[in-house]
Formats: sequence, structure tokens, C-alpha cells
Amino acid sequence: MYLTGDLGCWLPNGKIKYLGRKDHQVKLRGFRIELGEIEQAIMKHPSVTAACAIAQDGNLVAFVTPSVCDPQSITQFISQSLPPFMVPAAIVPLDTLPLTRIGKVDRTALPRVDFNELYHQDIVLSQTPAETVLVGMLAEVLRLNGDQISTGSTFFQLGGNSLTAIRLVAKCQQQGLALAMADINRTHTIAQLAKRMESHSATAEREPYPTVSGPVRLTPIQREFLAEDFQWPQAYQSPLVFQCRTVHDCSTWQRVVAQLLSYHDMLRFHLTDEQDSLSALMGVIEPSLDI
Repeated sequence: MYLTGDLGCWLPNGKIKYLGRKDHQVKLRGFRIELGEIEQAIMKHPSVTAACAIAQDGNLVAFVTPSVCDPQSITQFISQSLPPFMVPAAIVPLDTLPLTRIGKVDRTALPRVDFNELYHQDIVLSQTPAETVLVGMLAEVLRLNGDQISTGSTFFQLGGNSLTAIRLVAKCQQQGLALAMADINRTHTIAQLAKRMESHSATAEREPYPTVSGPVRLTPIQREFLAEDFQWPQAYQSPLVFQCRTVHDCSTWQRVVAQLLSYHDMLRFHLTDEQDSLSALMGVIEPSLDI
């Protein structure tokens, strides 16, 4: 049994009916977020007397009292202690938070936020070449129009998640730009992300990784895997078949495969067991292979 925090009940037919969670954890865009942590961060702001964070339409929303609170000030305040994916897309001041009969916040009675209107209120267009390049890549990765992307928004407010963040990093690398996942998780606006990308790219002239060859030690996981007595060893093979629409000669394919083998060291990996014992198993990465 795993203590997941989920609530459920057995039905007469033996199935389990999911009732929700006993806490207020949500999974949003690939991240598990504890809403209570957001509320605690907001409550540290001197002008806030009560706060409630919820997920609406795939976005985080925080409701605060009193109604005279400044949402922008609160956003800037909590951005100093929370990662960007935990900063609410909207902070809504209210006179009072709706309560249940027992005095707890009635999350189901909180008003809904029009995110389409919210995101199109103040669109800040690109101001620098780096911002223009980044907005172009974001538009492709997130499938948005460039004029819908405000450089004052965060990657996650624009609909980004952990998977699209990986795609954005890969696209930057394809264009010779330096951007890391940590930059996306820690940087709060597209404008700030463009500055970070620009500064990293200016110093990103790296030496190419050397090609690995020769004996290598097996990892503990590899040794454990090889210690198994496999009845069907072929089950671990993953054959792939590719169909090409154009015809290429053998020399072209040889160059492609040779480049692939050169780039991925593990494709040139094989085992040697000269003393017929697991402890003597070593991996060998050949400098090159004949095709």
C-alpha cells in the first residue's frame, strides 16, 4: 500500500470510487504543487489577511483579502520565495473569502477567472533581438501566435509544462543558443529568460565532448541486470523499422550510421567476459565500428 493522499471508498461491485485528496495537492503541467505552500507564502505579505489558492482551467489562482490588496505587489513578493511554476497566474482580491458552515474556505464558491481576458490585457511585445528569437521559438513549441506572447508573462502562464520546456531547450541548442531547464524553472518572465539565454550564449563556446573508447566499468544496475537468468533474452531487444520516402545509396546510409555511432558512445558498447565470471565482466567501447 502507498500513502498517496488520495481518498476513495469501496463500492458494492468491488471497484473504488475516487473522492479527491485529503490535502490540496494538484498536478499542473507536470509539476506536483502543494497549494498550502502558496497560501503560506502569500500570507507573509504584510497587506494580506487571508489567502486561498486553487487550480482553475489549468492555471493557479490565488484569492486574497482585503480587496485593497495590490496583486502585482503580492506577485513580486512571492516570486522571491516560490519557483515560477508555483506563482499564481492571477491574484484576485476579495472583500471576504466564502466559508462553509463549519468555517472553512468554500473553494467551490470562489469566482471563476477569465484567463483569455487576463492574458490579453497587457501584452508586452519583444523589445530586443534575443526576445524576438525566444518568442519565435515559444510560438512554435507552445503552438501560439507570436502576437499572443507577452514578454512579461512566464513560460508556465503561457501554457508551458515540463515536456514543452525540454522541447524549448532542445530547440535553443539546435540554434546554438544556451538555455537550461533550470533557467526556465527559476526565471520569472520571458524577458528575463531572454536575458539569461543571451548571457549564457555569449560564453557558451564549449569544446566538443571527446569520443569515449576503451574499457569501462559496469554500473551496479548493469551488473544486477546481467546477473539475472533470462529465459527469453530476446524480449529485451527493441527492433525498429524505418520506411524512407526517398531512395539513398549505401554510402549515404553508411555515413549516417557512422555519425550516429560516433555521437552515441553506448551504441559502440559490448561486454567482455574473459574469466567467465560476473565480477570479471567489463564493458568496452570501440573507437569505431565497420558498417
